[in-house]
Amino acid sequence: MHGVFSIFSSLQGLGEMTVPTLSGFAEMLMRMGAALVLPTFIGQSGVFFAEGAAWVCAAALNLVWYYMRIGKIKREMMQ
Repeated sequence: MHGVFSIFSSLQGLGEMTVPTLSGFAEMLMRMGAALVLPTFIGQSGVFFAEGAAWVCAAALNLVWYYMRIGKIKREMMQ
């Protein structure tokens, strides 16, 4: 969880406000979807796994965008 917040804050510090906001929405949608779908397959435990699935979804979105942004900054510095 600490890693997600670190990347989230780094993106905000780089001036990216859209992606952290979208990752929050993706996290909410994943949490709701997983909480509705997973219990039909694995029972009550599915509700508990929804939290982890939401964090993984948000982390993936933030990490992809973070590395794209850092790559862009490195290319700009090389010029």
